[in-house]
Amino acid sequence: MRVMHVLNELRHSGAETMLVAASDAWSSRGIESTVVEVSVCPGPYGPVFEESGWRVQRLPLMQRRKLADRLFELIADYHPDVVHAHSEWSAVAVAVAARRAHVPVLRTVHHIFLWDGSERLKATGRRLISRRLGVLHATNSLPNQINELEAFHNPTILIGNWIALPAVHESEHVPSNSGEFQIISIGACSEYKNHDEILRAVALCKSIGMDIKYLHIGGENELTVQEKSLAADLEISSEVEFLSNVRDITAPLRQSSILVQPSREEGFGVAIAEAIASGIPVLLSDRPAHNGVFESQDGVIWCSPTAHSIAAHLQEYFLRKSDNPPRTRRNAERFLGTVSAELGAARYAYVYAYLARGRGGKDVRGRLSNIQAIWEGNSEYSDLKDAVERS
Repeated sequence: MRVMHVLNELRHSGAETMLVAASDAWSSRGIESTVVEVSVCPGPYGPVFEESGWRVQRLPLMQRRKLADRLFELIADYHPDVVHAHSEWSAVAVAVAARRAHVPVLRTVHHIFLWDGSERLKATGRRLISRRLGVLHATNSLPNQINELEAFHNPTILIGNWIALPAVHESEHVPSNSGEFQIISIGACSEYKNHDEILRAVALCKSIGMDIKYLHIGGENELTVQEKSLAADLEISSEVEFLSNVRDITAPLRQSSILVQPSREEGFGVAIAEAIASGIPVLLSDRPAHNGVFESQDGVIWCSPTAHSIAAHLQEYFLRKSDNPPRTRRNAERFLGTVSAELGAARYAYVYAYLARGRGGKDVRGRLSNIQAIWEGNSEYSDLKDAVERS
C-alpha cells in the first residue's frame, strides 16, 4: 500500500517527528510512505525523512487552484492508495486533487483552532468542502475532537499522537548543575507557544535571586529575533540559551529540572509527552488541549499562561523539589505505553486499509460509522471504535 502525506515546510515539529517515528511500523505492514512538502524553500527536516526511507518531493507555495493541479500530477504519477493531508492551508487543494484522481483522503487536524468570526466561518467552509469531496477527518485529542465538532461542525475520528522516546531511568534524570535551576521549552517560536511570557517569568525569578537558566529549543524564525530582543531588554540574555532544532532531545531533557509549555492553545503536545515519558516534571497552562490530554498524569503542574503565574509556580517548585521523591520509572513507562509509535501507527494503518478498500463513498458520516468494522473483535482498538460510533 502506498500513502502520500502532504505537509507544509518540513520542520522539527510534532507531526514530522511522529511520521518519522512510525516509519518502521508502517514499513512492516507493507506501507510505502512518501511526503510532499509545500513550502517556499526546503525545510531542515527533509533529510531526516529520507534517512528513514521516505521519498520526499517538494512543491513551491502557489495559489491553491494551481497547487491542486500540481498535486493531481504528483498523485497521478505516484499512484498512492491513500493521501494523508496534514496542513490546514492546503487541505482543500489536496481534497480537490485527490478527488480528481479517485484516491481517498484522510485529513488530520493537528492543532486546536480557537478561531471566531470570519476565520471560524472560513475554516467551517473548508471542512464542509472537504467532507463533500469525501475526506475523512481525524484529530489527536478529545478536546480537539470536541472543538472540531462544536466550532466547525466537523465530525472526526480520534487517533492520539505518539512518540519514539524510550523511558529514562529516574537515576539518569539529574540536572547538569546541582546549584542551577534549568527550565526547558521545546518548539518553534509562535505566538500561541507563549515564549515571551516564559522570558518575563525568568526575569521575575532572577529578580528574587533564583539561579535560573532557560534552554529554548526550536527552529528559528522571525519571532525568534523578537524573543532574543525581549531577553536583552529584560537583561536575561545570559540566562537564556536559544538552540535551533535538536534531533535528539533526550540529553537536554535529562539535564533540565522541568519542561515549561504555557501555550495559549495546543493540539496535543508531543514534546510534553516526551518529557512525561522520560520522567521529567512539566509546567503546563490550563488550556485546551493540555487539560484534556495530560490532566491525569503524574508530574504535571498547572498554571495560567501569564508570566506571574509561571514564575510563581517555578518558584514554588524550586523551593520544594528537593522534598519530593522523583517520579518512578514505572510511571514513565506506563505513560509511554499509551503513546507508543507502534500503537499510533497501527491505528492509522487500519484507517488507511479501510479507505483503500474504497468503501463508504462520499458519505463521510457513513465512513465514521462503518469504519468500526476494522476493529470488530479487536479489543486493542475498542476505544477508537467507540469514538467512531459516537461521531
